[in-house]
Amino acid sequence: MENQKEDQLKVLTKYFMDKFSIELLLDERAPQNNEEKRAKDYFYKLTDIGYLFNRLLNYDIYFQYFYPNTDKISADEVVEYHIQSYIQDFFLLKERLYSIINSLKKDLVNCQITNIGEVKHALNHLKNKVEESLQSGLNLRDIHTHERTISDLDILKARLIRMTYRQEILKQKYKDLIDKAKEKYIKQAINNKMALNELKDYFSLRFGYIFSSMSGDDSSLFQL
Repeated sequence: MENQKEDQLKVLTKYFMDKFSIELLLDERAPQNNEEKRAKDYFYKLTDIGYLFNRLLNYDIYFQYFYPNTDKISADEVVEYHIQSYIQDFFLLKERLYSIINSLKKDLVNCQITNIGEVKHALNHLKNKVEESLQSGLNLRDIHTHERTISDLDILKARLIRMTYRQEILKQKYKDLIDKAKEKYIKQAINNKMALNELKDYFSLRFGYIFSSMSGDDSSLFQL
């Protein structure tokens, strides 16, 4: 059974740090063989994927607190920026995960693996899991891209109020619309955290199992 209490991405990162030199992983020296080249390339891809996971997991904080203290940008513009960034980060994470999965498939051809059946099984399930786990965020992107430029109806209403000469009269209405939109996306970001954390562990565990098998290492650290 997978260990849900330990962050599997941290376990995977530690595996790389223990096996390969920090100078290699930080690109301070050139790889000396194909194994080191593969390790450096995958470590950079994993770092990027980990960054996207962590950013998506923090969006409830962005929606709640990240607002500049200036009158040069409006609240509706900031909320809209967070919404678009949130949607785009889901898309980027999907693309990064698909890319690294495809790289693994290509590299498998050149590796002698004793447990090839188990490795292929783990790899084949990854792509479906990615699509399933990110569907909520990907659906947001499809809806907002095709229907309108401003992604949220409450933000659209708030912007219309801000652009009229009656803004002062409708000031409370504007604030209510902004608060409503913020609360909606804070809740959505919180609700998406469970699926994101599950996907992060699922991916990290299986990537570690596949990569360690490709490297001829003991893969028991990433027991499926």
